[in-house]
Amino acid sequence: MLVIAVFLFGIYIASNAGRSEAIKQEEYLVTNTTPELVVLRMYGDNLVCVPFDRTTGEIEESFSVIKNTGETGLALRLEKLGRLHLPEITPVASATPTAVQVETLTPTITP
Repeated sequence: MLVIAVFLFGIYIASNAGRSEAIKQEEYLVTNTTPELVVLRMYGDNLVCVPFDRTTGEIEESFSVIKNTGETGLALRLEKLGRLHLPEITPVASATPTAVQVETLTPTITP
């Protein structure tokens, strides 16, 4: 029983430490695509990216997964953008749910 409690406590501590580091992050990889995308995570050749606004530091709520095989011309540069965040959401009182339009983003690569 003690081993399980220590194991769960270790997972809790590791999770909070990772979240803390992510919140403090100010340097990000930025793509050479239009629109510019910030790389949030890399899984092998797959890049999880999100569009962002340089002036406000806001990221959009939609993301793209880009496969970087090295033959695509995709270039990444490390930039200090400050802390990025989601835009402020103002709650709307509504009794009925509304449909959400999902936009598909196809980045174009600029040399």
